[in-house]
Amino acid sequence: MLLLLVTLSFLGPTFSYDLFGQTTPIWRRKEGLEKFQNAWQSLNTPVGTEYVLYKATYQNDEYSWGRKFKCMTVKIASVNPAQKSVTSRYIFLNATAGVHHVTEVVKAVKRGGSRTPNAFEHHLADGVTKLTDHVIYTDQVCDLLNVPYKQNGKGCELWVRKSFVRAVPQCCLFMFNVFCANSGYDLYNVNECKHVRDPGV
Repeated sequence: MLLLLVTLSFLGPTFSYDLFGQTTPIWRRKEGLEKFQNAWQSLNTPVGTEYVLYKATYQNDEYSWGRKFKCMTVKIASVNPAQKSVTSRYIFLNATAGVHHVTEVVKAVKRGGSRTPNAFEHHLADGVTKLTDHVIYTDQVCDLLNVPYKQNGKGCELWVRKSFVRAVPQCCLFMFNVFCANSGYDLYNVNECKHVRDPGV
């Protein structure tokens, strides 16, 4: 809590207006935030680590996930420290019947002049398409991402480590509301999603 209060004090009065209305969002133009945006620190977890997509500002994806996606879990299948990349398997439901899955390589990359990797570069299953998400905030529990190819640059996703899904820290939800939206799509209902299993296992 103390860290959160210090962070809010550091950011100052800019919360009084639309952060995304600025030419450069505050989470990108403030110095000293890089240690909270380390993409490789987030990816470099043991094989088998799982996160769920808890909230997002959108629910339709034309690249991999389809329309009305929900109940999404991503599982680390392998880790490549030399390339700062992981192979990730996504399991989810969408508007079509059945459980769906895609496998992607996700790489930690530097963007916007950052000295540390602060973005996730997704190499999609087609072997051609690459999409980059910017890290707004990451810790050992949640990842808050800006999805610049959604909603005119304002797309957001909140990923939570699966072991915390029944008790998501309030600071993660608070940061989603502050940096992304006062409301969003709730995409992981535990009772509905607990029966979704990887069809490839």
